[in-house]
Amino acid sequence: MASSSTGAPGDDHDSETTRAGAGAPPPTTNGTQTTPHTTPPKRALPGLVEAFVVVFTTPWKTLFPPNPASDTLPLIAAQANRRAWRARKMLLKALVVSLSCLILLLEPVTLKTLGNAAFFAVLVSTMVPPTMPAMMFMLAMSTMVFGMLVGWAWSSAAMAAAVKARSQVLLASQTQRVAASVAGATNPESLYQVSIFKGEFLDARATVVFGVFLFVGTFVLGLLKAKAPKLALFAIFGCIVMDVMCSYGPLFPFAEYTLASSFLLPVSFFLAIGTAANFLLFPETLNRGWTNDLVDNFLTPILQRSQLHSTLLTKPPPAVDRDVWSSTHQQFLGLAAKLSGGAEALLGSIAMMELEVSRGRMSAKDLGGLAGGMRQLLARSMGLGVFCHLIENRAKRFSNLAPTDEHDSLDEKPDKTWPAPSGNEKVTPRMHRLRSRIIQSEATHSHDLGSLLPILESASAPLRTAGDDALLGAMTWLAETNKARWHKVDAKKVEEDYQVQKKRIDVLETALEEYRATGRQKLYEPFKDRFDEKGELLPVENGEQLNFSPSSLFLCFTASHQLVKYAEGLLSFLRTLSELEHKRRVNKVWWSTGLRKVGHLVRGKKGAGVTPGEAINPSEVEVVGDGEEADAKTLVDEEQKEQKEVESPLMDPDAKPPKNGVQRLTLKLHNFGLWLRTAETIYALKFATISVLLWLPQVFPQSAYFCYSEKGLWALIMAQTGLAVYQGDFIGTSLPVLLNARPLRQAFFLIWYIGAGHGYGSKIGIGASFTILMIIPLAIRLYGPPQYLQGCMIGCVTVVLIVGYSWSNGHQVTLGSIGIGISIAWRRALLVIIGTAAAAILMLFPSPQSSRKLVRFTQATTISTLSSLYSIVTSGWINNSLTPAKQALARAKFLDLLVKLKALKLFIASAGMEFSLRGDWPGEEYGELLEAQLGVLEALSLLGVALVGLDEEWRKVLVHKTAFLNPNLVGEVLVVFSSISMALKLGQPLPPKITGPLLDRLLYHEELRKSPSTQIQKALGADGGSDGHVEEHTVEGAAIGTRLTFDILKDERFGTHATAILALSAILSGLDEMDAITRRLVGEVKFPVASEQWESVGKIA
Repeated sequence: MASSSTGAPGDDHDSETTRAGAGAPPPTTNGTQTTPHTTPPKRALPGLVEAFVVVFTTPWKTLFPPNPASDTLPLIAAQANRRAWRARKMLLKALVVSLSCLILLLEPVTLKTLGNAAFFAVLVSTMVPPTMPAMMFMLAMSTMVFGMLVGWAWSSAAMAAAVKARSQVLLASQTQRVAASVAGATNPESLYQVSIFKGEFLDARATVVFGVFLFVGTFVLGLLKAKAPKLALFAIFGCIVMDVMCSYGPLFPFAEYTLASSFLLPVSFFLAIGTAANFLLFPETLNRGWTNDLVDNFLTPILQRSQLHSTLLTKPPPAVDRDVWSSTHQQFLGLAAKLSGGAEALLGSIAMMELEVSRGRMSAKDLGGLAGGMRQLLARSMGLGVFCHLIENRAKRFSNLAPTDEHDSLDEKPDKTWPAPSGNEKVTPRMHRLRSRIIQSEATHSHDLGSLLPILESASAPLRTAGDDALLGAMTWLAETNKARWHKVDAKKVEEDYQVQKKRIDVLETALEEYRATGRQKLYEPFKDRFDEKGELLPVENGEQLNFSPSSLFLCFTASHQLVKYAEGLLSFLRTLSELEHKRRVNKVWWSTGLRKVGHLVRGKKGAGVTPGEAINPSEVEVVGDGEEADAKTLVDEEQKEQKEVESPLMDPDAKPPKNGVQRLTLKLHNFGLWLRTAETIYALKFATISVLLWLPQVFPQSAYFCYSEKGLWALIMAQTGLAVYQGDFIGTSLPVLLNARPLRQAFFLIWYIGAGHGYGSKIGIGASFTILMIIPLAIRLYGPPQYLQGCMIGCVTVVLIVGYSWSNGHQVTLGSIGIGISIAWRRALLVIIGTAAAAILMLFPSPQSSRKLVRFTQATTISTLSSLYSIVTSGWINNSLTPAKQALARAKFLDLLVKLKALKLFIASAGMEFSLRGDWPGEEYGELLEAQLGVLEALSLLGVALVGLDEEWRKVLVHKTAFLNPNLVGEVLVVFSSISMALKLGQPLPPKITGPLLDRLLYHEELRKSPSTQIQKALGADGGSDGHVEEHTVEGAAIGTRLTFDILKDERFGTHATAILALSAILSGLDEMDAITRRLVGEVKFPVASEQWESVGKIA
C-alpha cells in the first residue's frame, strides 16, 4: 500500500528545424527552464528592490533568453529562438503604433481636430497594445467600442432626463446673470465658456439625475467587469465615457450630447492604426498562433515530462540520493503547471479560430478536432509523474525506519507512536512495524527500488525512445507547416514526410506491443527464486518475517502501467494528427465558419486565464474550454446526470421548500438579499460609490472649475481602473503605482526634457525621445510578470498622460491650469495617486473583501469537488459504469480542477500581501493543502485509467476481496472529505481524530474482513501480525485480493490491479495529509479521553 500526497495531474523565425531520426536516443535535457513550485512567502510584501528586479529582468529574459544548453534538442532550441523573435516583433509593432498615435498629437492639424484629449489614442495604445492575432484584436476592439457606445447611450439618456428635470425659472435667471457679466467683454464667447465650467448653470435637480444615472451605470458595468472578465474592456471604456458625460454634462445649461466625442475620436484613430498594423506589420492569424502554442506550450512540456521520466529511471533511489528525487519532483510540478496552462489557453480559443480567415494546411475545425485527444494525452502525461510522487512519498514515510528483527517487532509497546517525517501523518504501532518488516525483507532479497529501477529502465528504453521520436516528429511537422503557410507545397516532399512519420508511428506501435509481450516480463526475474516449480510461493523460512515484499514491485508495476497508457494515448493522438497530415496536403484559404458564436465568446468565462485583480469564483469549479468542442453536448448531459446521481440538492435547514406563489416570491427576495452580500456585488457597489464620491467635487459650484482646470476626471478614471474585488489583489496590483510614483515622474522628465529642453518641444525631438525611452515601459507592459501587470499598465498611462498634457498645453489654447514639464507632471501624477489612494480606502471600508477568506472558501469548494470526483470514480469501479462519455467527462473534470488549483496559487501569493490586524497569514499551510489536493487529484486520475484497462474479473477481485472499497471505509473517506470542506468553509474546528489515520483504518477494516467472528479480539490485538509474520499476499498489511502465484505475477492485468491498489492508497494518504494540515489551520475539538487510551484499545470505531 504505497501512497502519494503531491503532484498534479505568431510569426515564426526562419530558423531551420529537422526531424530526428527514427532511432535517435532520447535527449537528456528538458530543453527549457521550468518553474519549481514553492509555497507562498510569509512576509506581507515583497521587497521594493526585489520587485524592481523582477519587473525589469522578466521582459529582458523574454526578449533575450539565455543560450540553450549544448545538448538541447534543435527543435526546442529553435522554439526558444522563435519565441524571442516574435516577442521582439510584437514590441516593435506596439512601439510603431504608439508612435503613430503620438504623431496625431504632435501634428497641429490632428491636434486641433482631436482637441485636448488627442493623447488618448497614445494612452489606449499602451493599455491595449495591438500584439494579438488580427481577429482577436478586432473582437477586442469591437467589444471596447461597443462598450463606449453603450456608455454614451446611457449618458445621453441621463442628459435628456436632466434637461427635463431642470427648473426653467432657475435656468432663465442663470442665463440672464451670465449674459450680464459677459456683456461688453472683448471675447464674450470665451467668458461664457469659463462661466459654464465654473458651475454658473448648475441645477441641483439635474445634478441628482446625473448622479443616479452614474451610480446605476457604473454599478452594472462594475458587476459585469467582476462577473465576466472577457468584457473588462467593455466595462472600463464604457465607464470612461460615462465619466466624461456625467462629469461635464451637469455644467451645461443645455443637452451637449457630443461631449463623448473627445474620447471617441482618438479611439477611432487608434482603431484604424492598430488594425492596419495588425494586417500589414508582422501579421499573424489565430490559427498560426494556436499551432505554435500547441507545439510550444502543450507538446513540448509533454515531451519534457517523458524525458524527465526517462532520466529518473537512471537515478539511484531516494534512500541513496533524496535531493535528486525532490528536485525532479519540483520539475514535474513546474511542467504540470505549464502543461495545464497551455491546455487551458488552447481549449479556450478553439471556437474563436473559426471566426477568422486564414491560410494553411489545416482549418480551425481540423485543429478543434484534436481537443479530445489533447485532454486524454494530458491526463496520460500527468500519469508519468505519478511514479516520482509515489516513490518520494514512500521515502518520506520510511525515512525514519530501519530493518528490525522479529523480537523488536513483537516487543513494541501498543501505546507507542512515532512522528512521521512529513509532520502530517501520525504513525501508529501497526504501521511502524509493517514498514520496518518491508525494509528488512526488501534488503534481504534485493527486491528494493535500487535493484528494480535499472531493470525497468532497460526493459522500457525502446518504448520510451520510440514515443519521444514519434512525438518529436509530429512537433517538427507542425512547426514546418506553420512556417510554410504561404509557400508552394512540394507534393513529393509532403508524401515523404508523411511516410517517415507513419513509419515512426508504426515503430511506436511495435515497441508498445513488444514491451507488453516481453519487456515487462523482465521485472519478474528477481522474484523467480521465491516461487517453486509450480509457481507457488515458497514457505516462509525460519527467522524471516516475510517471504518477500512486493511493495517496490508494485511501484514499478505502476510506472510500467502508466508508461503503457501514456504510449497508448500518444499513439492515438499521433494517429489523428497523421490522418490530418495525409488529408491536408496543400495550403488553402479557410473562410470563417463560426460567426454565430461571437455572442457566446464575449459573454463566457471559459478558457480565460485568471490573473491578479480578476475575481475567482470561490463556490464553483468552472469548465475549461469554449464549450464548442464536438463532444461538448455529451459532456454537459453526462455532467448533469452525474450531478443528479452524486450531488445531493442543497437543503435549507430553517425552511421547507416553497408551496405557493407567495412563498416562491419571498424566497426570491431572500436570494436577492444573499446576492447583495456576494463579493462581486459588494465590489460593484464600491465601484459605483467611489465613482459618485469622486464625481461630486466636479459638480459642486465651489470646486467645479478647479476640478476641470486640474483635470480631476483622471482621478475618477484611475480609481475605477485600480479598484479590485479582493484586498490582496488590489495591494499586489495597485501598490506598485504608489511606490513607483517618483520613478514614473523621472521617466517623464527624460522623455520631455530630452526632446524639449527648456522650451515647448519640437515634433522631432519629442517623437525621437518618446520612441527610444518608451521601449522599456512598453516591454514591461507586454512581458512583465503577471502580478505587476496592472501596475505596469497604469505606469505607462501615467507617463503618456503627463507627456500628452504638456504638449497640448504648449501648442493649443487651453482652458484652465496651463503648464508643461515639471509643473504639470506633479499635478497629473498626483491625480493617479489620489485615484489609487481613494480605491485603497474604499477597499478597506466598509465590508473589506478578504483574499484570505477567498482562498479558504475556494479550497473548501475544490475539496468538495474532489469528493464528487472520488464518488464518480469509485462508484464506477463498483458498478462498472464508466462509459466512454463518462470517461470524457472525468477527463474534463480533471482538467477543470487542475486549472482551478493552478489559478488558486496566484491568490495564495497575493493573499499574503493583504493587511490584517489578526497577525500573519498561514500561507505555507494553504500551499501545502493545495499540493495535497493535487496529489489526490492525480491519484484519482490514476484510478480512473486503471479502471478503463481492467476486465470484469479483476474488478470484482478489487471490490469484493480487498478492503480498499469496503463500504465502511468509503463512507469514512467521504466523511473526511466533507468534514475538511465544511471546516474550511465555516472556519470551525474539526472533530477529534479518535479513529486514527485512514491508512490505519484500511488495515482495521482488512482485519475485520478476514475474521469477522473475532472482531473484538483483533481490535484488542492492535495488529494482525502477532504471530511473528504478516499474512502473505499483502502490501503493507493490506490484502491484494488474490493468491500470489508466479503466473498471476506475470499477468498484465495484475499490474493494472496493482496500480489501482496504489492509487487508492495514495488517495487515503493524501486525504490524511489534507486532514492534518486542516487541523493545523482550524484546530480540532478537544475530547476529554486521552488519545493514548484509545490507541491502547486498538481504535475501536
